[in-house]
Formats: sequence, structure tokens, C-alpha cells
Amino acid sequence: TASELRVYLFQNNTLSSVASSALPLGNNFVVTRWSPDGKYIGLSDGNGLLTIYTFNQNTIQQVASIVPSTSSDIWGLAWSP
Repeated sequence: TASELRVYLFQNNTLSSVASSALPLGNNFVVTRWSPDGKYIGLSDGNGLLTIYTFNQNTIQQVASIVPSTSSDIWGLAWSP
């Protein structure tokens, strides 16, 4: 089965799942970062793949995926405001 990306809400001492999306098999993400506006989440894996998802409070959808032209893994991710 595929792995999942899940977003949780922690409110009033309660943790609840609000959205999830299937991820490709075998992806072990090493870096995750939310965009400053909270609408996107970026993930990088140990194989140099960078994937961007959009989040609208109840759904997650992949919007972009790229393997940069470098031969190394991605160990950091930052958003520009």
C-alpha cells in the first residue's frame, strides 16, 4: 500500500486528522516545510525529489514535483515570502 501525507489539527487538547493524500511507494521524506501563508507544503526525499502540495483546510493535492539538476540529495527547504 502507498504511504500517506496527513495534516492534523491540534486544538483544545485534541488531535484530529483533517486531510490526507497518497504518496508514491518508497518515498521517505526527510524535509517538510509549510509555506508562510499555510497554503502549501513542500517535501523532499532522500533521492533528490522535491514535491509541492497545496492545502485548503480539508484537502491536499500535489501541484508540482521536480528532481533538480544537481546530483545530490535535498536536505533543506525554505520558502520566499
